[in-house]
Amino acid sequence: MWLEQRRVAEKTKFSKGRSHVQSWLFWAAVAVGCGRGSIVSLPADGGRRDVQGGGDVYVYAESGESADSSVADIALVADAASDVPAGTDSVVSRKPLAAACSSAAECASGFCADGICCQSSCAGLCQTCSIPSSIGTCTFVAAGASPSRTTDCPASAPSSCGETGLCDGEGGCLRPPKGALCAPASCSGGVLTPSSVCDGAGTCVHPPALGCGPYGCAASGHSCNRGCPGGDSICPSGAYCTGDEECVSKKALGNACAGDHECLSGHCANQVCCESVCNGPCESCNQMVSMGQCKPLFAVDGGLSCGISLDAGD
Repeated sequence: MWLEQRRVAEKTKFSKGRSHVQSWLFWAAVAVGCGRGSIVSLPADGGRRDVQGGGDVYVYAESGESADSSVADIALVADAASDVPAGTDSVVSRKPLAAACSSAAECASGFCADGICCQSSCAGLCQTCSIPSSIGTCTFVAAGASPSRTTDCPASAPSSCGETGLCDGEGGCLRPPKGALCAPASCSGGVLTPSSVCDGAGTCVHPPALGCGPYGCAASGHSCNRGCPGGDSICPSGAYCTGDEECVSKKALGNACAGDHECLSGHCANQVCCESVCNGPCESCNQMVSMGQCKPLFAVDGGLSCGISLDAGD
């Protein structure tokens, strides 16, 4: 503090009363705040010096009052003048809590946090002084909210189960909860690597690999092919089971197939969905000109095939 001495004599030799004391109170504060004087005892003759010209500052009080109150008044004004350069005879009042600020010197509390005059430095992790419901008071940032400072809680990759970039509501950084996915499942070469999950403490837990016999990996590459133990009964009408308990739409005529259950017609002949069983020795359902239709086979040499001639004269 700039007040070097607070020794005050409680005497009443200043007949003009406290009102005159208040008239020079401002200048007394400036003189003390700028290092040009100090508060000392009242001299025996009751006089005082010009506080604007430098030297000591004398404090007076009315009869029955404590001179300490005058000292307190001067201290308050002098405190507001803490940032006034030497040689300046003006005082800028400091701002109260919750007022906007750009530096601690502007605030009566001596703290400027998040652009707000704050009750404390509020420099802890995930703390802020700018929450509307408690502006000017240092509080924890709410759980799931972003920190007020970009340097707090930098986000980590999801696969690490580290910090999420958010606050936990208790002055710490939020981590993914237990069971959160940190690596998807994968299947290759008949071996399944199940999904990995976070343990809630910052570690991604990887379960052991599993074999996918006897059907191997599913076409998706993320699971084992489980077959269709329940058949197409697990699927809605117009769909069939693919072999991994997955339902897809049945196919129209002429589309490639591996079984009757894949076709809307209910017939898979010559590896295409066909209009009929088409199982005669001279029939085919996959001829280019009639794909999906069961038609007799023709000879390619112009001769007879299955009793049908391609010769013009026959």
